[in-house]
Amino acid sequence: MNFTSTLITLLEIAMAAFAIWAVFNEHRFIKFEDRIVARFRRRKLKVIQGGSKVSKSYYPEKHRA
Repeated sequence: MNFTSTLITLLEIAMAAFAIWAVFNEHRFIKFEDRIVARFRRRKLKVIQGGSKVSKSYYPEKHRA
């Protein structure tokens, strides 16, 4: 096996282990997914954390969560 196939095999084993863990820890997995989605939404909306407070009416309707 060369390096690439070894790496792919290790990633597949890690994904299978993560899938099994997710079955038994569903609530923790859902919280993890929610954190990832929230992070992408913050980046998409370019929300400035801290500083001045911007009301939700500042954003156009299509960008509201």
